[in-house]
Amino acid sequence: EHAYRHSPKVDVTLDQAPCVAETSVCRALVLYAHGALEGKDVIILGDDDLVSLALGYLGQVLGAPLARRIVVLETDPAWIELIRTTSDREELGIECVRHDLRDPLPADLRGRFDTFETDPPYTTAGMTLFVSRAIQALRPGGGGHGLFSFAHQSPLELLQIHANLVRMGLVAREIRPTYGEQEGQNAAGAQSQMMLLMTTAATRALVPQQPYEAPIYAGESAPTVRFYVCTRC
Repeated sequence: EHAYRHSPKVDVTLDQAPCVAETSVCRALVLYAHGALEGKDVIILGDDDLVSLALGYLGQVLGAPLARRIVVLETDPAWIELIRTTSDREELGIECVRHDLRDPLPADLRGRFDTFETDPPYTTAGMTLFVSRAIQALRPGGGGHGLFSFAHQSPLELLQIHANLVRMGLVAREIRPTYGEQEGQNAAGAQSQMMLLMTTAATRALVPQQPYEAPIYAGESAPTVRFYVCTRC
């Protein structure tokens, strides 16, 4: 709870809307219940929700580390510092790598993992990029797991998200609504869903291993325009 209560200031330009501790624990439990943690190498793409800590604490509660390896890719140095500090203090064994997912994955992280978790930017482009990078991090072949969380969207936007998951050769085993995002954060994150995915022999990334230059954050795709009226005129 200490880490969640003392989390860094949210950067809305990165679509950050951290969830409460209960939601992070719920994500960890879903992965555990589906056999996606024990003896697995797990990669987390963006972790302002501190799911990595929830995975580490779950292992402590059960008496032994669950995942063989937990690696976090995060672009915000403040969140990296919090995760590293907490992991070192609690001996959770979490590895943190500062990395902007618009850049290709580091070579030593490609094809090395069994499970991924991500709560990507609240755009179709952001979701496609983050899940593509996750696929590139997984070992080839079917049977891998992914937990993909995303904010409430319009029916048309949800249709595009699901269509892209199908194009990527991913199968949805379970979809759960989630609530409890922190108050005062990005309103789009107030209600969300999490989807347990499985890879297949047809799984492939839609974004190639090269720099990605299109907008991925909501503020880039649909910037807020405000009009002001002088109250003294």
